[in-house]
Amino acid sequence: MELAGQVESFRRRGIGVAWVIPEPVATIKEFAAGHGLTYPVLSNTDPPIIRRFGLVDHGFKATGDLVGRDIPYAATFLVDWHGNIK
Repeated sequence: MELAGQVESFRRRGIGVAWVIPEPVATIKEFAAGHGLTYPVLSNTDPPIIRRFGLVDHGFKATGDLVGRDIPYAATFLVDWHGNIK
């Protein structure tokens, strides 16, 4: 939630903000609405993307519904207008 407090500062510098999390869309909508988020929150439950970006947290001890799923580290990427990760 730290990011939410910095969104306007990023926007003033021409940097767009989006949050990608491995949760179902319904869960994300409820969370975003409940916290008044003003930037896109996107669902990505696709493990190949998590692996491609090297974000799998191999130390995460999964329980319940998470057993057997790749769980990502929290990460921040800055992407320029050409789609290049900085």
